[in-house]
Amino acid sequence: MLFARNSSRLFRLCGRAKWTFFKLFRYFTLNFDKTKGVGILINKNLSHDINVLCTQYDLDSRFLRVEIKIENYYLNLVNIYAPNIENEQFEFINKMYDVCASVKNIILAGDFNAVTKAKDRIGSKVQKLKKYEIYWNNFIKNLNLVECNYDKVLNSEDKMTWSNGVVSSKIDKIYYFKDLTGKFLYSSIKETCKSDHKAVFANFKLRHESLNNDDVNRNEKPRKYRPWRMNDKILEDKSVIEGVEEICKKIKNYKNKYGKLWYDFFISDITNF
Repeated sequence: MLFARNSSRLFRLCGRAKWTFFKLFRYFTLNFDKTKGVGILINKNLSHDINVLCTQYDLDSRFLRVEIKIENYYLNLVNIYAPNIENEQFEFINKMYDVCASVKNIILAGDFNAVTKAKDRIGSKVQKLKKYEIYWNNFIKNLNLVECNYDKVLNSEDKMTWSNGVVSSKIDKIYYFKDLTGKFLYSSIKETCKSDHKAVFANFKLRHESLNNDDVNRNEKPRKYRPWRMNDKILEDKSVIEGVEEICKKIKNYKNKYGKLWYDFFISDITNF
Protein backbone atom coordinates (compact mmCIF):
# COMPACT_ATOMS: atom_id res chain seq x y z
CA MET A 1 0.00 0.00 0.00
CA LEU A 2 1.19 3.51 -0.76
CA PHE A 3 0.09 6.71 0.99
CA ALA A 4 1.13 9.70 -1.10
CA ARG A 5 0.94 13.48 -1.01
CA ASN A 6 0.37 15.64 -4.11
CA SER A 7 -2.06 13.35 -5.88
CA SER A 8 -1.78 15.06 -9.27
CA ARG A 9 1.91 14.21 -9.49
CA LEU A 10 1.23 10.64 -8.36
CA PHE A 11 -1.57 10.30 -10.92
CA ARG A 12 0.75 11.39 -13.74
CA LEU A 13 3.45 9.01 -12.53
CA CYS A 14 1.04 6.07 -12.45
CA GLY A 15 -0.25 7.01 -15.89
CA ARG A 16 3.23 6.59 -17.35
CA ALA A 17 3.57 3.13 -15.79
CA LYS A 18 0.36 1.67 -17.23
CA TRP A 19 1.28 -1.94 -16.59
CA THR A 20 1.59 -1.17 -12.90
CA PHE A 21 -1.45 1.08 -12.81
CA PHE A 22 -3.89 -1.72 -13.61
CA LYS A 23 -2.54 -3.88 -10.79
CA LEU A 24 -3.61 -1.33 -8.21
CA PHE A 25 -6.70 -0.02 -6.50
CA ARG A 26 -6.04 3.69 -6.88
CA TYR A 27 -7.78 6.60 -5.17
CA PHE A 28 -6.94 10.30 -5.38
CA THR A 29 -8.51 13.45 -4.01
CA LEU A 30 -9.59 16.24 -6.33
CA ASN A 31 -7.27 19.22 -6.45
CA PHE A 32 -7.06 21.92 -9.08
CA ASP A 33 -4.19 24.13 -7.89
CA LYS A 34 -1.66 21.23 -7.80
CA THR A 35 -0.46 22.28 -4.33
CA LYS A 36 -2.46 19.80 -2.29
CA GLY A 37 -3.99 16.38 -2.73
CA VAL A 38 -3.45 12.90 -1.31
CA GLY A 39 -3.70 9.43 -2.77
CA ILE A 40 -3.76 5.80 -1.70
CA LEU A 41 -2.61 2.92 -3.90
CA ILE A 42 -3.38 -0.68 -2.89
CA ASN A 43 -1.80 -3.70 -4.53
CA LYS A 44 -4.55 -6.04 -5.75
CA ASN A 45 -2.22 -8.99 -5.15
CA LEU A 46 -2.26 -8.50 -1.39
CA SER A 47 -4.94 -11.19 -1.29
CA HIS A 48 -7.14 -13.25 -3.61
CA ASP A 49 -10.13 -11.70 -1.80
CA ILE A 50 -9.72 -7.95 -1.38
CA ASN A 51 -12.46 -5.38 -1.82
CA VAL A 52 -12.79 -1.63 -1.37
CA LEU A 53 -15.96 -0.92 0.62
CA CYS A 54 -16.10 2.86 0.67
CA THR A 55 -14.11 6.05 0.29
CA GLN A 56 -14.34 9.46 1.93
CA TYR A 57 -12.50 12.68 1.14
CA ASP A 58 -12.82 16.43 1.44
CA LEU A 59 -13.02 19.03 -1.31
CA ASP A 60 -9.93 20.77 0.09
CA SER A 61 -7.92 17.64 -0.81
CA ARG A 62 -6.59 17.37 2.73
CA PHE A 63 -7.62 13.80 3.57
CA LEU A 64 -8.69 10.53 2.03
CA ARG A 65 -10.15 7.49 3.79
CA VAL A 66 -10.44 4.12 2.08
CA GLU A 67 -12.09 1.22 3.89
CA ILE A 68 -11.01 -2.18 2.61
CA LYS A 69 -12.00 -5.76 3.34
CA ILE A 70 -9.27 -8.38 3.04
CA GLU A 71 -10.98 -11.77 3.17
CA ASN A 72 -13.07 -11.32 6.36
CA TYR A 73 -10.98 -8.52 7.82
CA TYR A 74 -11.55 -4.75 7.76
CA LEU A 75 -9.06 -1.88 7.66
CA ASN A 76 -9.57 1.88 7.40
CA LEU A 77 -6.69 3.54 5.57
CA VAL A 78 -6.47 7.31 6.11
CA ASN A 79 -4.01 9.59 4.36
CA ILE A 80 -3.76 13.25 5.38
CA TYR A 81 -2.02 16.46 4.35
CA ALA A 82 -2.57 18.82 7.28
CA PRO A 83 -2.38 22.62 6.79
CA ASN A 84 0.59 24.54 8.17
CA ILE A 85 -1.46 27.46 9.52
CA GLU A 86 -2.45 27.27 13.20
CA ASN A 87 -6.14 28.20 12.91
CA GLU A 88 -6.58 25.85 9.96
CA GLN A 89 -4.91 23.07 11.94
CA PHE A 90 -7.58 23.26 14.64
CA GLU A 91 -10.34 23.13 12.02
CA PHE A 92 -8.65 20.17 10.36
CA ILE A 93 -8.27 18.21 13.61
CA ASN A 94 -11.96 18.87 14.24
CA LYS A 95 -12.77 17.41 10.83
CA MET A 96 -10.58 14.35 11.47
CA TYR A 97 -12.58 13.57 14.62
CA ASP A 98 -15.66 13.34 12.40
CA VAL A 99 -13.82 11.10 9.95
CA CYS A 100 -12.16 8.70 12.40
CA ALA A 101 -14.31 8.56 15.55
CA SER A 102 -16.83 6.05 14.21
CA VAL A 103 -14.48 3.56 12.49
CA LYS A 104 -12.04 0.96 13.75
CA ASN A 105 -8.77 -0.63 12.64
CA ILE A 106 -7.37 2.71 11.47
CA ILE A 107 -4.00 3.09 9.77
CA LEU A 108 -3.33 6.84 9.65
CA ALA A 109 -0.43 8.24 7.64
CA GLY A 110 0.65 11.46 6.05
CA ASP A 111 2.08 14.94 6.48
CA PHE A 112 0.82 16.23 9.83
CA ASN A 113 2.77 19.52 9.62
CA ALA A 114 3.20 19.03 13.38
CA VAL A 115 5.61 17.26 15.69
CA THR A 116 4.51 15.21 18.67
CA LYS A 117 7.62 15.89 20.78
CA ALA A 118 9.74 19.01 21.11
CA LYS A 119 12.87 16.99 20.29
CA ASP A 120 11.37 16.13 16.88
CA ARG A 121 12.22 19.68 15.73
CA ILE A 122 15.92 20.51 15.18
CA GLY A 123 17.45 23.93 14.50
CA SER A 124 14.32 25.90 15.39
CA LYS A 125 13.96 28.69 17.93
CA VAL A 126 10.68 27.05 18.98
CA GLN A 127 11.58 24.85 21.95
CA LYS A 128 8.09 23.80 23.03
CA LEU A 129 5.16 22.15 21.33
CA LYS A 130 2.78 24.54 19.64
CA LYS A 131 -0.81 24.56 20.82
CA TYR A 132 -2.16 22.67 17.83
CA GLU A 133 0.62 20.07 18.21
CA ILE A 134 -0.59 19.38 21.74
CA TYR A 135 -4.07 18.80 20.38
CA TRP A 136 -2.77 16.45 17.73
CA ASN A 137 -1.36 14.44 20.63
CA ASN A 138 -4.78 14.50 22.29
CA PHE A 139 -6.37 13.34 19.04
CA ILE A 140 -3.97 10.40 18.79
CA LYS A 141 -4.68 9.44 22.40
CA ASN A 142 -8.44 9.82 22.05
CA LEU A 143 -8.55 7.64 18.93
CA ASN A 144 -6.42 4.94 20.59
CA LEU A 145 -3.63 5.20 18.01
CA VAL A 146 0.09 4.51 18.40
CA GLU A 147 3.00 5.40 16.13
CA CYS A 148 5.16 2.80 14.42
CA ASN A 149 8.46 1.90 16.06
CA TYR A 150 11.77 1.74 14.20
CA ASP A 151 13.19 -1.59 13.11
CA LYS A 152 16.71 -0.24 13.73
CA VAL A 153 18.32 2.42 15.91
CA LEU A 154 18.42 5.84 14.24
CA ASN A 155 19.92 9.08 15.50
CA SER A 156 17.70 12.16 15.84
CA GLU A 157 18.71 13.68 12.49
CA ASP A 158 17.96 10.49 10.57
CA LYS A 159 14.40 10.50 11.96
CA MET A 160 13.65 13.93 10.52
CA THR A 161 11.36 13.80 7.46
CA TRP A 162 11.39 17.45 6.34
CA SER A 163 14.02 20.18 6.14
CA ASN A 164 14.50 23.63 4.65
CA GLY A 165 18.25 23.51 5.14
CA VAL A 166 18.11 25.21 8.54
CA VAL A 167 15.23 23.63 10.44
CA SER A 168 14.46 19.92 10.32
CA SER A 169 11.44 18.16 11.77
CA LYS A 170 9.66 14.83 11.94
CA ILE A 171 6.22 15.68 10.58
CA ASP A 172 5.52 12.71 8.28
CA LYS A 173 4.30 9.78 10.39
CA ILE A 174 2.34 6.54 10.42
CA TYR A 175 -0.06 5.51 13.20
CA TYR A 176 -2.13 2.37 13.67
CA PHE A 177 -5.07 1.35 15.84
CA LYS A 178 -3.73 0.08 19.16
CA ASP A 179 -5.94 -3.02 19.20
CA LEU A 180 -4.32 -4.33 16.03
CA THR A 181 -1.76 -6.96 16.99
CA GLY A 182 1.38 -7.69 15.06
CA LYS A 183 4.53 -5.81 14.05
CA PHE A 184 4.35 -2.22 12.78
CA LEU A 185 7.81 -0.88 12.06
CA TYR A 186 9.35 2.00 10.15
CA SER A 187 11.76 0.25 7.80
CA SER A 188 13.49 3.24 6.18
CA ILE A 189 13.35 7.00 5.61
CA LYS A 190 14.78 8.07 2.26
CA GLU A 191 15.51 11.30 0.41
CA THR A 192 13.39 12.08 -2.66
CA CYS A 193 14.21 14.19 -5.71
CA LYS A 194 10.72 15.69 -6.10
CA SER A 195 10.02 17.04 -2.61
CA ASP A 196 11.54 18.63 0.48
CA HIS A 197 9.95 15.72 2.39
CA LYS A 198 11.54 12.32 2.73
CA ALA A 199 9.72 9.11 1.83
CA VAL A 200 8.76 7.09 4.91
CA PHE A 201 8.52 3.30 4.57
CA ALA A 202 6.99 0.86 7.04
CA ASN A 203 6.35 -2.88 7.23
CA PHE A 204 3.08 -4.18 8.69
CA LYS A 205 2.68 -7.80 9.74
CA LEU A 206 -0.83 -8.20 11.10
CA ARG A 207 -1.95 -11.19 13.10
CA HIS A 208 -5.29 -12.62 12.03
CA GLU A 209 -6.90 -12.44 15.44
CA SER A 210 -6.47 -8.65 15.52
CA LEU A 211 -8.52 -8.22 12.35
CA ASN A 212 -11.15 -10.92 12.86
CA ASN A 213 -14.23 -8.85 13.50
CA ASP A 214 -17.77 -8.98 12.19
CA ASP A 215 -19.96 -6.11 10.97
CA VAL A 216 -21.13 -5.32 14.50
CA ASN A 217 -17.60 -4.93 15.81
CA ARG A 218 -16.61 -2.93 12.75
CA ASN A 219 -19.22 -0.31 13.58
CA GLU A 220 -18.30 -0.02 17.24
CA LYS A 221 -16.68 3.21 18.28
CA PRO A 222 -13.05 2.92 19.39
CA ARG A 223 -12.43 2.93 23.10
CA LYS A 224 -11.82 6.34 24.57
CA TYR A 225 -8.90 7.07 26.83
CA ARG A 226 -9.62 7.33 30.54
CA PRO A 227 -10.81 10.91 31.15
CA TRP A 228 -9.15 13.27 33.56
CA ARG A 229 -10.54 13.28 37.11
CA MET A 230 -10.21 15.99 39.76
CA ASN A 231 -9.04 15.20 43.29
CA ASP A 232 -12.00 16.51 45.31
CA LYS A 233 -9.78 17.33 48.32
CA ILE A 234 -8.41 20.41 46.57
CA LEU A 235 -11.95 21.81 46.49
CA GLU A 236 -11.57 22.59 50.18
CA ASP A 237 -9.45 25.54 49.05
CA LYS A 238 -11.76 28.53 48.52
CA SER A 239 -9.51 30.11 45.86
CA VAL A 240 -9.61 26.87 43.85
CA ILE A 241 -13.41 26.76 44.05
CA GLU A 242 -13.71 30.33 42.80
CA GLY A 243 -11.15 29.77 40.03
CA VAL A 244 -12.82 26.59 38.77
CA GLU A 245 -16.24 28.22 38.86
CA GLU A 246 -14.93 31.12 36.80
CA ILE A 247 -13.52 28.76 34.15
CA CYS A 248 -16.73 26.71 34.11
CA LYS A 249 -18.72 29.84 33.29
CA LYS A 250 -16.80 29.97 30.01
CA ILE A 251 -17.81 26.48 28.82
CA LYS A 252 -20.18 27.93 26.22
CA ASN A 253 -17.36 30.09 24.87
CA TYR A 254 -15.08 27.03 24.66
CA LYS A 255 -17.71 25.15 22.63
CA ASN A 256 -18.31 28.06 20.28
CA LYS A 257 -14.61 28.67 19.70
CA TYR A 258 -13.17 25.14 19.58
CA GLY A 259 -16.08 22.89 18.57
CA LYS A 260 -15.39 19.21 19.31
CA LEU A 261 -12.02 20.17 20.83
CA TRP A 262 -13.58 22.33 23.54
CA TYR A 263 -13.09 19.75 26.31
CA ASP A 264 -9.34 19.51 25.68
CA PHE A 265 -8.94 23.30 26.01
CA PHE A 266 -11.23 23.36 29.04
CA ILE A 267 -9.28 20.63 30.85
CA SER A 268 -5.98 22.26 29.91
CA ASP A 269 -7.05 25.52 31.57
CA ILE A 270 -8.41 23.68 34.62
CA THR A 271 -5.22 21.66 35.17
CA ASN A 272 -3.01 24.71 34.61
CA PHE A 273 -5.07 26.85 37.01
